[in-house]
Amino acid sequence: MASRRAINEFLGCRRIAVVGVSRNTAEFANTIYRKLKEKGYEVVPVNPKAEQVEGDVCYPTLGAVPGAVDGVLVLLPPGQNLAVVQECLAVGVKRVWFLKPSKMAADVASRAGMTVVDGACPHMFLGGGFPHNLHRVFTRLEV
Repeated sequence: MASRRAINEFLGCRRIAVVGVSRNTAEFANTIYRKLKEKGYEVVPVNPKAEQVEGDVCYPTLGAVPGAVDGVLVLLPPGQNLAVVQECLAVGVKRVWFLKPSKMAADVASRAGMTVVDGACPHMFLGGGFPHNLHRVFTRLEV
């Protein structure tokens, strides 16, 4: 589970790329994307199958995103997380957050010196409402 330090460091980012958002606004990943925007983050969508997400220009890869990003939130199946870590390393991203735990990807990122949040729902820390706040209390990750 994620450490308070890693969560706080990630949430201290200003420009976050969200890998795995969808063209379908009803998807869970998009609720996190919108919540980050509501909280004042500059959020950049990344999805190779979309040109726009939530009305924003969407980029096919992290390397295609203009300018640097402070952190990458990965909302993909765990089997795809290692490829995202490799992209992060290629473009110099120092912080990564995996919604779904991915031991191999987290280990590679940690060994490379990245700050890693592995397997915690961002809604628990972004004011996602009753069920998410309760989950945060039960996991003892109050920040």
